[in-house]
Amino acid sequence: VKAVQNYKRQEGLALAGTAQCSFNVLEAFVSAVGMGDDINAIIRTCPSPRDGESELACQVNGGILGA
Repeated sequence: VKAVQNYKRQEGLALAGTAQCSFNVLEAFVSAVGMGDDINAIIRTCPSPRDGESELACQVNGGILGA
């Protein structure tokens, strides 16, 4: 009986580990997509030549990406 209980427990832990790994992969993917959106925003707001407002927007976007 103990052996069966231990097997079931280990089986459940393995399944939980797989679910955690899948979640981590999804989280990394969503983060990478968000980083791409930030980079695209910087490209759109930082073309040369920049006036005062564009320079400020560029610095803010760069600061957000660096944080």
